[in-house]
Amino acid sequence: MSMKTSLQRDLDKFFKSVKQADFNIRASQGETTAVTAHVPITKKAGATRDELKEAIIQTTTVCGIKGIASCLIPALEAYDNAE
Repeated sequence: MSMKTSLQRDLDKFFKSVKQADFNIRASQGETTAVTAHVPITKKAGATRDELKEAIIQTTTVCGIKGIASCLIPALEAYDNAE
């Protein structure tokens, strides 16, 4: 088992935050297809199901209920089905 260096861990965290930011933007715009396409990548980057749910719920401050209404259930289903 290989040990990750501090730089590798920092890069992993950065990649996770970038993927989550892109995910949040797509969710705030109600782009269900883009959100569900990004879910496996976001999961692979280390996002938990709860983090995914929180990211979509946070979009209410930007665009109201649009992100939740159109993206929450498809995103959670995509997360559950992603490897």
